[in-house]
Amino acid sequence: MSKNSNLPLITMGMPIFNGEKFLEKRLDSLLKQSYKNFEIIISDNASTDQTESICKKFVKIDSRIIYLRQEKNIGAILNFKFLLNKAKGKYFIWTAVDDILLPTFLESNLKILESQKNVICSTSKIESYGEKTDYINKISGKSLIERLEKKVRRYFWLIENISYSGLFGKKIRNLLKKRGREQVFYGLFRTEQLKKVIIDDNFQTGWDLALLINALKIGDIHVIDKILALRYDGGDSSGGMINYAK
Repeated sequence: MSKNSNLPLITMGMPIFNGEKFLEKRLDSLLKQSYKNFEIIISDNASTDQTESICKKFVKIDSRIIYLRQEKNIGAILNFKFLLNKAKGKYFIWTAVDDILLPTFLESNLKILESQKNVICSTSKIESYGEKTDYINKISGKSLIERLEKKVRRYFWLIENISYSGLFGKKIRNLLKKRGREQVFYGLFRTEQLKKVIIDDNFQTGWDLALLINALKIGDIHVIDKILALRYDGGDSSGGMINYAK
């Protein structure tokens, strides 16, 4: 538990820019978590849509939600760092506006971090939803061309999480093999350890990968063998930090 019982044990940080399409559904999923001792910090990167008004509505609904707005767009990476610096919880997770956490996500991953001290980040298996996934599912696969198209599209749009443990070299090789498919960046981290491994430079390409490599130097990444999160297949988290930066 936190040293100060008045502090939340988990901080969920949501970087957002013009997220009105998904925001209400996203916040609803976070508030329905079975584990309740958390705070949600939203950093609005100078949105120009209805993001601000939606956030302010939810702030009135639940005191655990903190809404902060940047005066100007500071870029994706600085917005991610800003949220981590504001975190009060012992554990921290970045949460994309267009993804969904199922109700037991926090509770299940918290149990892993509390019981396995060698784990720096814990997350779960994930499943895609959205237009691309729907399109793949509609392909009948009866003809040779259709079967080939379905196989190719599934390969390039596949997102998955795997655990990384053992020797550092082995972990890095496995991580690089899954590059572009893994979503462990959006797992539950130990806050203080995450602050130690975060990358100071603000280069766009591969910033999240560099962070994960640093994290694997000091701990393992655990993936619960159960789908507890949904990733929007056309969203920022499914495309990695470079897509978010674009």
